Amino acid sequence: MLYERESPSGFAGFEAVEKGGFKLHKLYVLPTKQKSGFGQKLLSTVETIVKSEGGKYVELNVNRNNAARFFYEKIGFFLLRTEDNYIGRGYWMNDFVMRKHIKN
Repeated sequence: MLYERESPSGFAGFEAVEKGGFKLHKLYVLPTKQKSGFGQKLLSTVETIVKSEGGKYVELNVNRNNAARFFYEKIGFFLLRTEDNYIGRGYWMNDFVMRKHIKN
């Protein structure tokens, strides 16, 4: 959780998924706080924790129509593959899977 003056402003959720690999499941920054460096600060903290646990990379899914893809590319993530995941009732998640290697 990221706070600004004791007010929650952002959140990152991640976990180890395999030896050396971590999955970023969630990264949220309040709309009023976006483009203020908070997303980079959250990801920097995630990377520090991943590195301290011996992690080699972080992966995430981002919808192919989500402009956040460009934010992730700007901070070092690259396109690994595309995925189409059926979530039921005729709906699909059409995602890019992106990865960033963690430097030790």
